[in-house]
Amino acid sequence: MNCSTLYTKRLFTLATVVLTLALCCGVAGCNKEKTRAEKDLGTCQTPEEALQETKQALGLLSTNINTGIESVLYINEYEKSKNIIFKTTK
Repeated sequence: MNCSTLYTKRLFTLATVVLTLALCCGVAGCNKEKTRAEKDLGTCQTPEEALQETKQALGLLSTNINTGIESVLYINEYEKSKNIIFKTTK
C-alpha cells in the first residue's frame, strides 16, 4: 500500500469512530432529557391548585376561540356586503 491510501484509510476509520461516539452521546443526552421531562409532569399538589390551573388554561383557550369567532363573523359580514354589492345569491 502506498502512504496516501494508508492515510486515507486511517482518516476514514478515525472519522467513523468519532461520529459513532458523537451519535451515542447524542442519543444518551436525548434519553436523559426525556426522563427528566417525564419526572417533572407539572402536577398540582392540591385539587384547588389544579382547579386554578385548569381555569387559567381554559380562559386562554376561550380568548383564542372568541378571537377566531369574531374573525369568522367579520368574514360573514364581508360576504353579505359583497353579495349585496354584486347582487349575487348563494
